[in-house]
Amino acid sequence: MAGERVVVCMDANDDVCSGDMHRFAEALGLRDTILSHNSDSAAPATHVSGSKTIDIILLHPDIQVVHA
Repeated sequence: MAGERVVVCMDANDDVCSGDMHRFAEALGLRDTILSHNSDSAAPATHVSGSKTIDIILLHPDIQVVHA
């Protein structure tokens, strides 16, 4: 996939701030846009009745988020 820019969106139904999904993102050099846009506070809950971030949007470092 040389030269490709990847976007991964997922409802993981599990905490994505640690564990396998976190390691997956780091291994591929992808950044978590939800966490990067909320860096001044704790990661937000992404389910109306939940307390953890279970959704994730990973971007290739070359992709800029213009509005979130």
